[in-house]
Parts: sequence; C-alpha cells; structure tokens
Amino acid sequence: MFLTDKKPLISNLKHIGLFLIFLVFCHSFSFAQSQSPNKFKTEYNKILQLIDDTRDSLERLITSMKNTTNPDDLQKAKINFIQSKLYVLYEIDPMLLETGSVSMDSIEYLSPLAKAENYIVQSRPDEGIPLIFQFLQTANKNSDSAVHAKIYLAEAYREKREYRKGIEIIYGLMEQGNISLRNKAFAYNRLAALYDECGNWYKNRSDSVVKYSNLCIDISKENNFTDYLAASQNELSFVYRQRKQYQLSLDYGLKAYDNFIKIDKLPQAINTAINLSKTYSDLGKLQLAKQTALNALKMGTVEENKNLFLRLYVLLAKINAEMENYRDAYEYMSIVRNMQTSFYRERINLQINEMSAKYETELKEKENILLKQNIKSEKRRSAYYRVLAIILSIIGMISLALFYFIRKNTLNEKRLAESEAKRLQERVDYQKRELVTSTLTLSRNLEFNNSLIGDVTQLTGHVNNEKAYASISRIVKKLEQQNTDKCWVEFETRFKEIHRGFYDRLHNRFEKLTSNDVKLCALLKMGMNTKEICAVTFQNVRAVEAARLRLRKKLNIDKGENLSVFLQKI
Repeated sequence: MFLTDKKPLISNLKHIGLFLIFLVFCHSFSFAQSQSPNKFKTEYNKILQLIDDTRDSLERLITSMKNTTNPDDLQKAKINFIQSKLYVLYEIDPMLLETGSVSMDSIEYLSPLAKAENYIVQSRPDEGIPLIFQFLQTANKNSDSAVHAKIYLAEAYREKREYRKGIEIIYGLMEQGNISLRNKAFAYNRLAALYDECGNWYKNRSDSVVKYSNLCIDISKENNFTDYLAASQNELSFVYRQRKQYQLSLDYGLKAYDNFIKIDKLPQAINTAINLSKTYSDLGKLQLAKQTALNALKMGTVEENKNLFLRLYVLLAKINAEMENYRDAYEYMSIVRNMQTSFYRERINLQINEMSAKYETELKEKENILLKQNIKSEKRRSAYYRVLAIILSIIGMISLALFYFIRKNTLNEKRLAESEAKRLQERVDYQKRELVTSTLTLSRNLEFNNSLIGDVTQLTGHVNNEKAYASISRIVKKLEQQNTDKCWVEFETRFKEIHRGFYDRLHNRFEKLTSNDVKLCALLKMGMNTKEICAVTFQNVRAVEAARLRLRKKLNIDKGENLSVFLQKI
C-alpha cells in the first residue's frame, strides 16, 4: 500500500511543509513587541496549544507510516527525513520536549563542555565551538579538562575545514609537556585526522597520518583507551583506502567498527561504516557496500546523527548509480537535497537567533554602562571644569615662561655659535694664508738651494781629484735630502691643521694610493701648479705631468674634469 498510494503521502508532506512555514512565522512574530500584554499572552497560549495538537497528529501519522508492511530502504529514508523536520518542531520550545515517538537527547542538562562534545561528535561544530570558549573562560588553562576542551576545539575546526587552526592548537598543547596520557592519545588521533583531510598544502600528510595514528594506538593499547584505539584504527583505514591498500583498509576498519560497537560509540561506528562501505565500493563489491551503509542507518536516529545520515544517503545514491539502479539513486539524491536545504535553514536560523540574543545582551549592557557613566559624569562635571581651568591656567603660565627662557637661550646660543664660527673661520683663513706664504717662501728657498746645488755640481767638472769630487757629490746629496725631508714635514704639519681629515677620507675612498700619490694630492689641493710642484719635489716637468696622469687613472677621473677641482671636493 505504501508503494502504490503516494498521493496521501505527498499531501501529508505538503501539510507538514505549510505547517512548518506557519511555525516560522509564529516564531518570528513572538519577538515583536505587543501593544497589549494580555492579547500577546492569549495568542502565545493559542500557538503553544496548536503546536502541541499538531505535534501529536504528526507523530501519529509518522507512526502509521512506520507500521506500513515491510517498508523498503528508500521509504525508510523518506520517513527519516520527515522525522528530522519534526525535530525542528521540538526545538521551537524546550518545554514541549516529552517522551514520544521521537527519541531526544538530554543534552540540554549537560555541562558546556559535555554539550560541546555531543555537538561536535554529531558534526555540528558551529554549535559546539561557542560552548568550548564558554568553558575555557572559567577553567584552569593548565588543567586536564582544559587541554581536553582545546583538543575538541581542534576537532571542531577540522569539521569546519579550518585545518591549520586545528593543527596549531594541538602542536601548542604538545609543547606544554604536562599533558596526560589520555589527552596525548586523543591529541595524536585528532592530529592524524587533521593531516588526513588538510589537502595538498602539506606534502607528507599521508605519512603523518600513519605516524600519529600509530603513536595513538601504542598509547591506547598500553592503557586500554578503547575509544582512541578505535578512532586511530579508523584513520588508518581511511588513509590506506586512499593509498589503494584495500585489504589493510578493511582490516583496520573492521577492528575500529568492532571497538566502537563494544564501547557503544554509535556515531563513530556509523562514520567507520561509511568508510568500510566506500572501501567495498572501490573493490567492486557493490552489494556488500550497500548493505554496510543500510546497516549503519539502523544504528541511530536521524535526529541525533543528521550529518551522518546525510553522508549515508549520498553514499547510497552513488552505490545505486554504480549498480545502474538510477531510480533509487535519484530518490536518494532528492532526499539529500531536501535535507541539505533543511539543515542550511536550521543553521541560518540558529545563527540569526544567536546573533540577535548576543546583540540584545550587548545593547542592554552598553545602555547600563552609559547610564552609570552619565550619572557619574553629571556629578563630576562642575568639579572637572574647575580643575581643568586651573590646570590650563598653570599650563599657560608655564608655557609662556618656558617660551621666554627657551627663546632667550636660543638667541644666546645663536650669538655664541656665530661668534665661534667667525673666530674659527678667521683662524682657518689665517692658517691658509700662512701656509700659502710659507709654501711660496719654501718654494723660493728651494729654487735658490737648487740653483746653489747646480752651481756646486758644475764645479765638480773642474775638480780633478777623485776624493774631492766624491766629497762634493755627497754634500750635494745630503743637502738635497735634508731640504726635501725638512720641507715636507713642515708642509704636512700645517696642511693637516687646515685640511683636517683629508688624508683619512682620501685613503678610505682610494686604498691603493702610494705615499708619493698622497703628497701630490696634497700639493694639488693647495692649488700649486706644475712648476711649483717641480720645485718642491726636485722633479722635472715631464715627471710631474706623468705623475698627474697616473693619479687621474687611480682616482677614476673623467678626461673633462679638473684634477685640482676634484681634490678640493674631498
């Protein structure tokens, strides 16, 4: 009868859909501010009665559909979808939760951390994450429960596909070093899961999954942590299926499935069954894959495992398509599409309600703070203005005094600086004039000495005695050497006083200059011409010109640039 008589079912589904739209309208209307409290109370009681009556009618209808003779798997899936819609009806008002045909979890009476764990196990991270943060605000950050909560936070980020956040949380916990063995096993297991799903941005992710899963298995076997042992076995089953090592995948998957059943972890067992079904499908054992998925549907209710049931229906659609049973594949995908739409709306409504409640709370807190601040400011305003006026008057007087003294001090310093600069400039000018005068005098003396040496040298041509000739030559050489050394020492001393740091700057820029090059640079910086340089250095014009040419090359001076002008800039 269930297969042939589809019109009543379609009609009933339409009524359910219209009723849910009406409930959404009523739920939204309840937030509006009523002008009459008595009218609002009356209408609210009518809505609650309507919800209660309609809920009973829906439960009876669903019970009648379940009692249909031998419903097939596709019909069971449709019944599950309708039950998931009925679950929304229970969530409208928590006071309406009663025992009935829909099995409800007692999650509302658990602690924030326990609630968060239940939501995350049911693949509902958006509901679990705020509860974890709520728990961590009051918990001791180094306690075992706080570490456990942070690992669940990393798991929630894995479900939201924010893998880097999850990995960073667990690595941060591992660096603390004071983590218990149970939490360490849990952390290794979730780290393996994060690497398993993180994508191609981590090159050795597959090896990391095996590594951390085996570390978790070793700790779990030694300490009888069956839950984490099963979870790591499931991770290894998944990664070996990706590597196409199907027998290893089945071995670990079946062990994980048995361990989850043993400790009554049904959502985890369903997840493991999904992986086993995919492995059978990869091996071409489609009938076994289908049966495994159908058996998983019997292990829980759609209300408590919405996302897992959604994955199972997607898997069944794929398997039926591979078996060329396209009609059932289409029906399963239709259910998937309807469930996805329903879940999306539920999540949006949940987020809107949370944001609305948070906004109203923050608004009230701000209004209270502003009210208190206004009261305090009114009491202190007059005193504040008086104090402000006194402070401004004091600041004004201090500013005027400071301005006067600073200006006076600045003018004095400026006069002293100008006087000192003028004195230094006069001294430098005097030293320059003295150096030029002494240089010219030295040049004339050297010319005279050179003339005298020349005359003495000519006398050697009239001396026949070899001893006398040798004596005269030694005298000439000593006279030349003495004049040269004495002249240069005197010149260099006065030059350094006037042109301070010239030699250091020259050596820093041109390290390969010889002592003769440096002397030539000093003479040129003084503005001496070639003839004067010849007189000081006892060299002929050709030798000095050749020295100037070599110096230009060492200083990398262009042909058009004047050598003396270049040295003046150093």
